[in-house]
Amino acid sequence: MSAALLQGRPPKATERRPAESRPVITFADPGRPRRGGITASLWDGEGPLLTEDYTTSMSSRVIPEGGAKLYAGMSDWILRKAAAKPDSTPRLGDTPMLAASLAYAWGLDTPEKFAADSRLSLNFVPGAEVSMHHLQRETRGIGVGIVSGAYQPHIHGAARILGIPVENTRSTPFPLESFYAVRQRDIEEIKASTPKLVKAAEQADDKVFDAFYEWLLGSSFAKPMQRVRPCGGERKVPAAIDLATRFGARLDQIVWTGDSAGDKPLGEVVLRGGGLFQTTNGNRGVVTVDSVAVVSPDIYPAVATSLVFHGAGLDHVRTMVENWGKLALTEEKDRGYLPDWLFRRLTEPGVRHGKVYNVTEQNKAEVIEAGERERVLLRGTPANVG
Repeated sequence: MSAALLQGRPPKATERRPAESRPVITFADPGRPRRGGITASLWDGEGPLLTEDYTTSMSSRVIPEGGAKLYAGMSDWILRKAAAKPDSTPRLGDTPMLAASLAYAWGLDTPEKFAADSRLSLNFVPGAEVSMHHLQRETRGIGVGIVSGAYQPHIHGAARILGIPVENTRSTPFPLESFYAVRQRDIEEIKASTPKLVKAAEQADDKVFDAFYEWLLGSSFAKPMQRVRPCGGERKVPAAIDLATRFGARLDQIVWTGDSAGDKPLGEVVLRGGGLFQTTNGNRGVVTVDSVAVVSPDIYPAVATSLVFHGAGLDHVRTMVENWGKLALTEEKDRGYLPDWLFRRLTEPGVRHGKVYNVTEQNKAEVIEAGERERVLLRGTPANVG
């Protein structure tokens, strides 16, 4: 975690990217009691709300012979580069920027095609639709928003179904019109290179991806690719702070729910500021000591922790999680923090809603194993895919 983030500033822009605004972050006084007021309930799109990673699904449909493998391998390559050299490019969360060039070359080249394709992946985590509608309509003082690295058409479509205004979302723009000037020979080069890239993904051959990235930066794809500014990794921090400010919430009034490595930088900032960082079926790239980990086939436990945080604060959430079960949930309902509809869902006989953990050094490995196993069952994708 960079010093800039811990001081409440967004990451320094690279020379290839326009500078981003610098939101003011107000940190919590750890001795001050909480509650009441405003809560910004912010959700990553894919994982917590949607079962599919859109770019993975889109790649499998658009890129022949191994598109999903290629996208997963490209994501892993960026993760390895970010771990070895955090200030290098491409940065954590940049995979949609590179995938946009591949998708355009393989025929996703009009707004109509893009919109039609994005609708194919609007499959929600069980309980997401009813929960988001309840949070917004029946809970005073909660602002609900989405902060996602997925492309805007996909997230806007999901938001409309969930009843979340699109202005309460932050996601990755995909300005197709900026790609119209790419040279045909560069399109053919990408197509010709795709089998080699798929093989590199299968073999974790970073040199092939390094060479492809350098080629992209020197091709006619370079400028339009840079206009696909991903809302992932550290760039989720200013996006989330901007959205929380829209709701009137401080950093200690944020609940951030994520599930993969691109959600961790924002999660660490939220934790540092006194807010709640929780993961839903999180993989090893995101599960963090002092976070709350939800391992569940549906969204309801994550909604419960959000509501208890809103009503009583972070320490109260940790106590509830430590004693997770029907008795603890009954106590929260009696205190007025859990609505009847959610309590009934969470205590329905014969229905499995999973488990919730306070993550510690001692249980972290167990939590990761459980989360990745549930992730595969729920989403049908490899545990490492965002």
